[in-house]
Amino acid sequence: MTDQPKTKYLSTKDIASKALLKRMAADMANLLLGLDVDPNSVELLETEKERIEQRRADLVIKARSRPTQEIMILHIEIQNNNQAIIPWRMLRYYHDIRMEHSEPLQQYLLYIGKERCTMPNSISEPHLSYEYELVDMHTVDCQTLLERNTPEALVLAILCDFKGRPANAVVREIGSRLRLLMVNDDKGFLDYFSMLEILGQNRDLEQQIKETKEMLTQVDVSRLPSYQWGREDTLKELEALMAEKDSALQEKESVIQRTQIVLQEKESVIQRTQIVLQEKESVIQQTQIVLQEKESVIQQKDLLLEQSQKEKQQQTLKLIKKMHLAGMSASVIAELLEVPQNEVEEQLRQIAINKN
Repeated sequence: MTDQPKTKYLSTKDIASKALLKRMAADMANLLLGLDVDPNSVELLETEKERIEQRRADLVIKARSRPTQEIMILHIEIQNNNQAIIPWRMLRYYHDIRMEHSEPLQQYLLYIGKERCTMPNSISEPHLSYEYELVDMHTVDCQTLLERNTPEALVLAILCDFKGRPANAVVREIGSRLRLLMVNDDKGFLDYFSMLEILGQNRDLEQQIKETKEMLTQVDVSRLPSYQWGREDTLKELEALMAEKDSALQEKESVIQRTQIVLQEKESVIQRTQIVLQEKESVIQQTQIVLQEKESVIQQKDLLLEQSQKEKQQQTLKLIKKMHLAGMSASVIAELLEVPQNEVEEQLRQIAINKN
């Protein structure tokens, strides 16, 4: 068995600060998995192993349960497509983690793919029984997390089911609420937004998150007219402002697309014109060839006519000689041959000259 490509989550894990990953792991455990761990007890565990290929679990932490005060190991894996090999990969992670740590291990797979989840969460074979928790994020309504209106819940809402809402609208709401909650804490806002960027990669939302961040960094929330009225009013105004900017961006994109269409149509007209000109040039060349052939035919015809006239003259001359020797007069010969009499007389003079 070979590993399939990992999710995009790992592509930014290495550059994210440990503090952010600890906070994100605790939030997932408490808000999505209902484990109630002490955020201050979270410790990141290194899980990278090298055999033939390099492998690393998405997120593995050691934490203390607040109700029991017991230490546990928590492994969270994020998956954005269905793969039949996943249970075996999870088992391998289980083996690698247990080889390094003796504490109880709980494993969770968060499925955030677009298609319906069809992966099993267990292996059952003779002398082997293995199972882990599988959380299908399609069953978690992001509105529930949005209504909590805490930075942690807002960030994790990016993984949940949007229930048909446009992705850019949900991202815009999450970003607006984060900015409003942390209006006096720029560093905290940037930290949570970094978490949002990390998780958003798993759903290919990088562009929407980037645009939202650019718009939010251009707005000073405390200067909005509605800021003194209350957070809900400010949120509405902020979302309206972002929606307006989003609309402007969409209009700009629409103009660019229409311009591209016009340019494509113009290019198509140019190409068709070139084809017509090429066809016209071909017709001209063909016409020139036909005219040359016609000129050749005319020249050949003229030659044939000239030869025919010479042959006719020679035949007429022979007849004149024979008829003259037979004693016929020039007038009789002219009448019989249907030629002018003066031509007959001229031919007879030439015959007399040639005899002398």
